[in-house]
Amino acid sequence: MNARGDMPAGIISYFKSWLFLLCAFGISSCKPETQRTFADDVAPIIYEHCSNCHHPGTAAPFSLLTYNDVAKRSLTIKAVVDKRLMPPWPADPEYSHFCDENFLSGEEIKIINEWADQGSAAGDLTNAPRAPEFPSGSLIGKPDLQLHIKPFPVKGINTDQFLVMKIPLELPHDTFIRAIEFVPGSKYVHHVNGHLISFENGNKKNVFEGEFVLDTKNETREDVLRKMQLLNDDGINPLLTIIHPINPCRPPSKNAIASFARSDFEIFLLTRKKTRGMKKTGMNNRAHRR
Repeated sequence: MNARGDMPAGIISYFKSWLFLLCAFGISSCKPETQRTFADDVAPIIYEHCSNCHHPGTAAPFSLLTYNDVAKRSLTIKAVVDKRLMPPWPADPEYSHFCDENFLSGEEIKIINEWADQGSAAGDLTNAPRAPEFPSGSLIGKPDLQLHIKPFPVKGINTDQFLVMKIPLELPHDTFIRAIEFVPGSKYVHHVNGHLISFENGNKKNVFEGEFVLDTKNETREDVLRKMQLLNDDGINPLLTIIHPINPCRPPSKNAIASFARSDFEIFLLTRKKTRGMKKTGMNNRAHRR
C-alpha cells in the first residue's frame, strides 16, 4: 500500500479474482434443489412398488395407501430403500431380469431420499394418483376349483416354522390348468412354495390317506414321503415329487397361539386343450416345440 492508501495493481487484480471466484462458488452452492412432494413424486413409486404388499389383510405390518400412511414413516422408508431391504428383491437387476420383478431404480431411491429430507411435503393431493384397490380373496377371479387347507395352530414360540402341508385332489380325467393361486387365510403366512405331485392311473388307490401337515424341523424328506403317504403304492416315487414348505411367520406374542383361517388354493382351468405349433430349426433338422 502506498502513501495514498492505494493497493498495488497486482494485489488488486488478485483480490478481484479471488472475490469473483468466491461469489461464483456461493451462487452455485445456493442453487435451489427440486422440491419433492408426495402427490407428484412419491405416490407413484409407493403405489407401484410397495402398496401391493402394504395394504389391509396382508402380512405387512402396516399399510402404505395414503399420504399419512407414508409420511409418518418417511425416515424409515428412506432407510430401508437406501439399504435395498425394501422392496425385497434379492436378484441382481444388473445381471438379469424377470417377469414382474419389483425393485427401485437409483432415481426412485433419490426421489424418496430428497422427499424425506425436505420434510415429507404432501403437495396438492388432488393431483396425486389414485391409490390402488385390492380385492379380498382371489386376485384373478372366480376359480373353477377350490382346495381348502385344514386350519393348523401355530404356537407362540417366537420363531418361524417351516411346514409341509398336503392338499390332495382327484380329477376324473386329464385336465389343463391355466393358473393356481394361493389365498392365505392368516397374516402369519408369509411364504408358500407349492408343487404338484402326480400319480398315474392305478399307482395310488387313496391319495387322502396319511398326515396332512408336518414340521420340517422334526422330519427328514424320507419321513415326509412316508408319513404323508406320498409314494406310489409300490413304494416308487410318483411323478414330480418335490417337497417344499409352507412357511408361517412367528406370532406377535411369545404366548400367543395363532390358527390359520381357511386358506385356499384356487385353481383356474382351461376350457380347451392348449396347443402349441411346431417349428423346424437348423439344429440337426429336428422339429422342436416352440
